[in-house]
Amino acid sequence: MAFLASVPILLALVALLYFVSCRIVDHQIRSAEREYGRAPSEPTMGPEPAVPPVVPGVPAPR
Repeated sequence: MAFLASVPILLALVALLYFVSCRIVDHQIRSAEREYGRAPSEPTMGPEPAVPPVVPGVPAPR
């Protein structure tokens, strides 16, 4: 029964470890972006916007 009493404490420690590791990884990513010249205000996720191909003599679709 003593083991069952310690389960919430163990879960809280795992959650704390996960939170701290996420913060460390986020900090490392942001510092690498600054080092390589990418502004932190730029979006870091998502696909690039689609650009339709340009064909000479064909009007652009509307």
